[in-house]
Amino acid sequence: MGRGLGMLLALLCFASPAYALSPPHHLYNASRRLVEMVGAPFYFLFCEGPRRMKAAWQAEVWGQEKPEKRGKFRYRLQAVPRMVGEEAKAAVDGATHSVDSAGRAAKELISIFLGD
Repeated sequence: MGRGLGMLLALLCFASPAYALSPPHHLYNASRRLVEMVGAPFYFLFCEGPRRMKAAWQAEVWGQEKPEKRGKFRYRLQAVPRMVGEEAKAAVDGATHSVDSAGRAAKELISIFLGD
């Protein structure tokens, strides 16, 4: 029983396709990661940052529990530092994503010469 199961497993392993990437695939993946490395800070600064700032503004100004407190000038003033913080967090996320993409591109380039 165990021997037959082992033989079946070995046959299935030999019959399964191998997913080794060719050098053009590695170059494609590396170039995609390099483009991502260059574009990530801009994406996070100009797309993700304003989206987070809008969400922070809405939560701070219009997210008050009591309806009579919503939209007051005091809460609008409190929202400004939070929005600056959200933009700073987006900039840091963009930088970390850029560094991560650079590392992944380097791994792809190394695997061209040293195999999968």
